[in-house]
Amino acid sequence: MSEERKENPLVIKGIKTFKKNDNAPDFVVCDGVLTPKHLMDHLKEHADLLADARQVYNGDVQFKFQVTTNDYGSLTFKFNTYKAKPKAEEIKSEPMINNENDDLPW
Repeated sequence: MSEERKENPLVIKGIKTFKKNDNAPDFVVCDGVLTPKHLMDHLKEHADLLADARQVYNGDVQFKFQVTTNDYGSLTFKFNTYKAKPKAEEIKSEPMINNENDDLPW
């Protein structure tokens, strides 16, 4: 029985990279293709999962992404949905008030 590989919805469909051509100059990292239809379909299909990657900048919708290396020697583009946790409120301590009517010995 073959194991079915589950797709990661954060991996961007429509952008693929391949190992660079052996004759390419050193500044070339990899070769790639962009398939706009696959990219747009992916954005529409996973809109709810990509809410944290979505932002608006100068009136334009943008999606944050990361580029990672993969097992095939090329790069993978993943939506960056990381959202920093809000910092916990600092607990402010009140100074102790010296009350002469308390039961403490000092």
